[in-house]
Amino acid sequence: LALWALDHRLTIHPLKTVCMLFHHPSHHPPDLEVFILNKKIPQVKKHKHLGVILSSTLTWSPHIDALISRSSAMLSALRHLCTHYYFSSRCLLKVYLSFIRPALEYGCISWCTCGLSEGSLRSSRQLESLQQKSLSICDLPPSSVLSLSQRRQSILVKLFHSLLENNVPEHLHDFCSWPFVADVTGRSLRNASAIRLPRPHSSVLLSSPLYLAASAYNFSL
Repeated sequence: LALWALDHRLTIHPLKTVCMLFHHPSHHPPDLEVFILNKKIPQVKKHKHLGVILSSTLTWSPHIDALISRSSAMLSALRHLCTHYYFSSRCLLKVYLSFIRPALEYGCISWCTCGLSEGSLRSSRQLESLQQKSLSICDLPPSSVLSLSQRRQSILVKLFHSLLENNVPEHLHDFCSWPFVADVTGRSLRNASAIRLPRPHSSVLLSSPLYLAASAYNFSL
């Protein structure tokens, strides 16, 4: 890896590099000994990359816990604006939509599967609870805005539309190879423009972002 980096005029900083071994939660991974430029690279169980916390067990609980912690602090600031500066409900809602909700949804394309397992369902409910608390501070009912899970589904549909129209980076043009129903049946059916999804034989495919995006796209037709 170090030689490859040198060949491409890149420099890997050993003190700013970590290694992580992804594994099933029930497995116990071995300790790795990775060296770059004669410096041992520490092995970690979670790492923040581009603002998204990756876990070695392939769960999003650490990332969502961090989102909840950060947004809870913002919630205190929203309450302060309400009690000390007497912002109107409309202004408080704008503050929530501009600062707090984007923090709750950061990187949600990666963790859109939140809510499909018991642990992630608990995290999803915590996110929804934070939104409801924010709306309560704004003196607005929960129905004032879409739920976070509904917004994540809407984002998935938009992503899949972009994939179908190749309105994505070139390396993602062939990311989805599933055919349309019309291409498979050769008949004009009501769902001809839907995607013919394979039957999932494991929870891995069922909870994958691409499968969820295609399912949300079909549901929106």
